[in-house]
Amino acid sequence: MARWELIIFLIEGFGYCGFADEFWSLGRLKGFSDSLIKKGFKVYSYKQPTRKKLRAWEIEKELLRKWLVSLPKPIGILAVNDVRAQEVIDICTAEGISVPEKVAVLGIGNDKFVCELTRPPISSIERNSTLCGFRAAAMLDRLMSSKCGKVKNIIVSPTHVVTRQSTDILAVSDLELHKALNFIREKITDHITVDDVVGQTLCSRRIIEQRFKKTLGRSINNEIIRVRIEKACHLLTNPNLSVSEVARSLGYREVSGLTRDFKREKNISPKNYRKELIFGSQYLQYNGD
Repeated sequence: MARWELIIFLIEGFGYCGFADEFWSLGRLKGFSDSLIKKGFKVYSYKQPTRKKLRAWEIEKELLRKWLVSLPKPIGILAVNDVRAQEVIDICTAEGISVPEKVAVLGIGNDKFVCELTRPPISSIERNSTLCGFRAAAMLDRLMSSKCGKVKNIIVSPTHVVTRQSTDILAVSDLELHKALNFIREKITDHITVDDVVGQTLCSRRIIEQRFKKTLGRSINNEIIRVRIEKACHLLTNPNLSVSEVARSLGYREVSGLTRDFKREKNISPKNYRKELIFGSQYLQYNGD
C-alpha cells in the first residue's frame, strides 16, 4: 500500500474497521489481516455489535471511541469504506488523537465528496470501476446469449492509493533520511538525480546511501525510480494522458526511459498496464500482448 511502506517501520500494529455481517467487509478483513500476520504484525479488528439496536450511531459511536482509544499507537487503520474512515477520523479529532501522526487512516472507494471534505482529507484505495463494469457487461452478454450461462462473482483488483493527509507521513526516525525521502516525494515530477537527493542532507553520499540500504533495502536511485513508477501508475489511470505525456511529466526525455523503468518495476509495459486496468489481464492474453 503506497506510503504505508515507510510508516511500517515505527508502527505498533494495524487496525481494521468494518461491518460485522457484510460478506465483502469480512473478505477485506481476511485479506488485510492474512497479509500482515504473515509479516509478523498484529491486527486489531473492531468488533461491531451484532444486535441492530446497538448499531444506532449514538450508541455505536461510543463503542468505536473506546476501541480507538484502547489501540496501541502509532497505528495504521484500514476502514472498509470512506464513510467508515470519516467516522474514525471524526472520533480521533474529538478525542485529540492526531491523524496521521498517531492514527493513519486509509479508506476504500475514493469517494471524493467524502474524502476531500473530511479534515484531514482521507487517503483512499481507488477501485477499478471501469474493469468491473466491463466484466459485468461481458457476463450479462453471455447470460443473454446462452441458456447455460452462469452468474459468477467478479473480482477486480484495485488500481492505486490516492494519498491525502490522513496517511501522508514519513515515519522514519532518521532526520536526514526523512529529508531525503520527503525531497524525492515532492520533486518526483522533476528530473532529480541521486546528487540532488544527497544535497538535501548533511550526510556524505556514502553515509546516506548506507542509511537507504539499511532502512529501505534499496539504493537512493532505486527509491527514485520506485516512487516515479508509482506516480506513473497513478497518471496512467487518466485516459486523457498519453503514455508520452506521462513520461514527460515525470522528467523522462523519451518514452523508452519510462518503459524501461516501468518494466523493471512492474514486469509490464506502461501501455499494457493501462490496457490491463481497463480490460483485465485476460484481454492481454487473448490479444497476444
